[in-house]
Amino acid sequence: MSVGASAGEGAKKLGEKLMAEVEVEDLSSIFFGIPEIDILFPSSTSPILELVSPPPTHHPSGAGKTSLLYLIIAHAILPTTFSSTPLSGQNAAVILFDPLHHFSVPRLAKVIFTIISTTLHSAAKEIEPLKPAIKTLIATSLLHVHIFRPQSWSATLSTLKSMPDYLFDEERHKSKHRRIHSIVLEDVDAFCFDALDICFDAAAHTILLWCHPYLALHHAVIFSASDSDVVAEGGQYNALGG
Repeated sequence: MSVGASAGEGAKKLGEKLMAEVEVEDLSSIFFGIPEIDILFPSSTSPILELVSPPPTHHPSGAGKTSLLYLIIAHAILPTTFSSTPLSGQNAAVILFDPLHHFSVPRLAKVIFTIISTTLHSAAKEIEPLKPAIKTLIATSLLHVHIFRPQSWSATLSTLKSMPDYLFDEERHKSKHRRIHSIVLEDVDAFCFDALDICFDAAAHTILLWCHPYLALHHAVIFSASDSDVVAEGGQYNALGG
């Protein structure tokens, strides 16, 4: 059996399982929970989002790619409401590939807290009495970010191949009853010179082939890279102190 067929079969089983256990909503207009991004994607397709930062010589202060990525993940794992207040969360799980160990869980926790506190403030609700519940919500939400740190191109593809088995294994994570919001590939250009000098566009194209079955299940695929010249084809943390 070919690699693509094997991955497709695993994804199909996963989709059937999720469809049987999770209440599926119309995601056509609220996929990311961020209107400025959602409006960019046709309702009939699964989003493929490419985040590419210019080099420091062009934009020393950064382009906001990392901040946007944290915001997307935060909205993906948050619930739809908290304390009877809409959060625009997706109540989902995220698969994150972080080969260079750049992703910071503490930073994500702070982003989540900012979203919650800002939303509560806008709803004229007191934050102080809700801090214990907010801490619990942050800790619970973070459990649904699944971080993998492959150290080679082949390890990245092997991890993608084994993903259906991992997601089916309820003893290894708490996301059994959540849909997979997106597969995030941080620093996808990290292995550009690994194995036959794979360049970014070829690497991204290969990953898209592996992720195709997941796109059919309406999962997003998000690439990030730090080179302005590349173009693609396609744990608990106390954030409040104390």
